[in-house]
Amino acid sequence: MNRAVFALCRLDFPGIQRPNDGKKGNQTMKTNDSALAKYEEKQAAIKKLLKQIEVGIEKSDRGRTEAVHWGHVGSLAHIEGQLQDIKDMLYQTGEYAN
Repeated sequence: MNRAVFALCRLDFPGIQRPNDGKKGNQTMKTNDSALAKYEEKQAAIKKLLKQIEVGIEKSDRGRTEAVHWGHVGSLAHIEGQLQDIKDMLYQTGEYAN
């Protein structure tokens, strides 16, 4: 799980383009600069969320005192499905494939 979660931290995917070098005019450069700033802000927020998810998973494992039952399995399967969907969206695979 560790490698899979933190592999998403890179967030350099083919479908996401960085802004141009500003040669298309001042307004385009300002728009791209603000888009890049917001993009980097969102990247940092996602990385923080991924770290929190990792800690939550580890904490859940350490703190488990009662017997694991199928409800726990179902909860993890739901989380896994959501993460798989995110991964598919980022890599344009699964239902997001072209």
